[in-house]
Amino acid sequence: MGLLIVALGCQSPPIQLPPALVKPVTVSFDYATPDTIYTLSVDTTRYRPEPLPQAWYWFWHQQLLQSRQGDYAGQLLHGEFIKQLRSGATIQKGEFSWGLPEGYWRTWSVEGALVAAEEWKDGQRHGKAIYFDAAGQKLAEGEYRKGLKQGTWVERAPDGTYLTRAYKMGQEVIPEPEEENDETAEATEGGK
Repeated sequence: MGLLIVALGCQSPPIQLPPALVKPVTVSFDYATPDTIYTLSVDTTRYRPEPLPQAWYWFWHQQLLQSRQGDYAGQLLHGEFIKQLRSGATIQKGEFSWGLPEGYWRTWSVEGALVAAEEWKDGQRHGKAIYFDAAGQKLAEGEYRKGLKQGTWVERAPDGTYLTRAYKMGQEVIPEPEEENDETAEATEGGK
């Protein structure tokens, strides 16, 4: 009597290790749409990091470049990313780490003017950011923390002047009006 072994499509589960312990294996290629050419790299390992709910993931799935917040499918982008028009003009450049935008990202208008320079960490804007209009005029400059405006921002008003605003966890902080103390009120009244 012989022994019959049948393989039932057994596969090992995706690897769940910290990213620092996983060595990515990437494949780089160009992906073209009617008006844009993307140069990107995807990870080909079975590494599947636990999704971060607030992070934006970029991945290659069903022969399409896709992104969504808090989840992903397919192969994660990993490495340099360049988005160009068919004319050859670069309109976006940055790096991905396991599907998440990471580090310094730049975006240009169709005409070639820099419109955004941002720092990203763990799939969220995190660090310095500066934005320009198509004419090169600064629109806003400040910092993000975990995807939210934080600290002092300089923003251009519709009339072209610049306003300084403070943010805490994405919410504008409105300064309290200063109250006159008794000594100031007495000095003002005594000088009449």
